[in-house]
Amino acid sequence: MGNETINPGQWQQNKPLGTGEGESPMINTAQNPRVEARTMGSDISSIQTGDATPKTYTPQQAPAAASPSAPAEKTAGVNPQSFELPKMDIGMNQQTPMGPVKKKNGVFVALVVFIIVVGLAALGYFVVYPLFFGKSEPTPIVNTAPEPQVPPTTPPAEEPLATTTATSTATTTPETAVPPEKPSHVSVFKTPADVSAESTSVITGASLSGVTFSSPKAPSVTEVVNKDATGNLVSFGTIMQTIFGGDFSSGALLNGFPSANVSEFIYTNASGNRALGIIAKADAAASLAGLKTAFAQAFEASKGLAGVFAADPGTPGSWKDGQTSGVQNRYLTFSNSGFSINYGWSGNVLIVSGSYDGFKAALQHLQ
Repeated sequence: MGNETINPGQWQQNKPLGTGEGESPMINTAQNPRVEARTMGSDISSIQTGDATPKTYTPQQAPAAASPSAPAEKTAGVNPQSFELPKMDIGMNQQTPMGPVKKKNGVFVALVVFIIVVGLAALGYFVVYPLFFGKSEPTPIVNTAPEPQVPPTTPPAEEPLATTTATSTATTTPETAVPPEKPSHVSVFKTPADVSAESTSVITGASLSGVTFSSPKAPSVTEVVNKDATGNLVSFGTIMQTIFGGDFSSGALLNGFPSANVSEFIYTNASGNRALGIIAKADAAASLAGLKTAFAQAFEASKGLAGVFAADPGTPGSWKDGQTSGVQNRYLTFSNSGFSINYGWSGNVLIVSGSYDGFKAALQHLQ
């Protein structure tokens, strides 16, 4: 135990106990029991005197109560063996001053208010103002386009790659220089001719007998496609001018007959005699009536009509109208027997023949 002071004299004071109204006070008349107490001072005193038996502490008579006006007497009457327990302040009961906390809270609130005000100002300037008052000046925030970057200089190590690319381009240049594919001939005959052949020159009456080709039967029709030395198809105007003379490449006749649908044909009868003819299909965009008129004027006025024959036909007569297998045609006879020229239109296909039998055979291959 610590040096605690126990004053048994205080227990001997008989104080009247208060009662309720109208009752007599109650007085504690019981005798207080005797209490012996040991203190640290009495134990030390026993050790110093060599007395093994600890002495019982005898309390001194309590001094008389000192008056408030005499503090010195109160100090003189204090028992040196007694002391009061020190007052201990428990940290949990202490209250931390609120001054610094309030200061920090004030700074935080001011910062939040400042941020809100700035945010509202920015919202009003960049959103509300342009919405109600039209265009607004561009700001760095809106302009997000990346800055142009200068392409890096090709390092010396890349030079071989550039050389390879140039070489590759040079090798592909001849491919682009290839001329477009030449148009091919499309036969006008619905029933294919008995023989098909090509010629690098236009066949005339004078060269007809020298043409060599095999005919599987007689009579027969052989279609001849005309090409020049470079492989291009010969035009209608060139063929007609070569055989008959005259101009067949002006006005409506210039583009009236596409070269892909023009060819010569040779009719061979049962006796082996040959007659030369021309067949051509009018262009779909051309005026068929105008084309017929232009051809009739140019052909019937030609002075070289005898050029279609392999022999001399004699003197030409006059043009007459005829009809063959329901097709209207025009024909011209010569003074020598058996020579005549016939031409007519089967739809948009023109047929010109140096014999009447050859004209009828060509019509049969168109039906």
